[in-house]
Amino acid sequence: MIKIRLQVYLSRDVISFATTEEQIWAKELPEMEKIALSLKEM
Repeated sequence: MIKIRLQVYLSRDVISFATTEEQIWAKELPEMEKIALSLKEM
């Protein structure tokens, strides 16, 4: 999902935006993964 979104941005040549998005994801993803794992366990 995330990779697809980044590929779409890159294919539109909005590389700086995709890079910023990637940096945000790098911070947010660990938290989201924890939430996803806790939801799976329920």
